[in-house]
Amino acid sequence: GDTVSVHYDPLIAKLIAVGETRELARRRLVEALRQFPILGIRTNIPFLIALLESPQVTGGELDTGLIDRDGRAWRQACRLDPGAEVLALADAARRNSGNTADGAPRAAVDPWAHLGALRV
Repeated sequence: GDTVSVHYDPLIAKLIAVGETRELARRRLVEALRQFPILGIRTNIPFLIALLESPQVTGGELDTGLIDRDGRAWRQACRLDPGAEVLALADAARRNSGNTADGAPRAAVDPWAHLGALRV
């Protein structure tokens, strides 16, 4: 039920893409956003993809009023289907449940075993 306000949401994460050209960097950024594994919370990822794929951005026609003018249409166009997210969450839960697909007991998963050199 918590909300991260606009004063702090830029501190949550950054995604940076580079390329030999602006267009290559833009395409890499879109691909990285499409692969972000975030489920269960709303993000602005669909909006960012719509923005990055807009004719204004792909054509380099940017200005500070772009989102004010066209952002509403992008927000409406990228509403997520809540059913799709529920199915994805259910599938993830099934894959991490106590049994494998053939019904055999699955070994317990220890998240700490997969951290490698990372320690919190």
